[in-house]
Amino acid sequence: MTKDKHVTILGILFIVRGCVVLLIGIGAFLVLTAIGALSGDSTALSILGLIGSLAAGLMLLLSLPSIVAGIGLLKFQEWARILATVVGCISLFDIPFGTALGIYTLITLFDDETIGLFKTHQINVTSAPSV
Repeated sequence: MTKDKHVTILGILFIVRGCVVLLIGIGAFLVLTAIGALSGDSTALSILGLIGSLAAGLMLLLSLPSIVAGIGLLKFQEWARILATVVGCISLFDIPFGTALGIYTLITLFDDETIGLFKTHQINVTSAPSV
């Protein structure tokens, strides 16, 4: 498989991972708010709603770098290679799927051919004639 396909797969994996994290945050918000509402206690509803909102907000903050890195990787942007490397290193601690994604990220993005691929795409984009 060619290196550009690996970068494309990696970009898709980053977007999927970010979306899954975001969905988990939304799910936590909905479950906690529903539990608070079902309890019939207004204090429980407000506290669990607050905790659910904080969980959803935290998950949003955690998912955004992954989604942005994935979109940038699909466009072969040099900044996305750096961001994906940082996010991949952090995800190494998220056992087992994050660890696998982190290892795949490091193997793919530190390859000399991949680095050259990003530089080639940058040159092609900057030298392309405008329409």
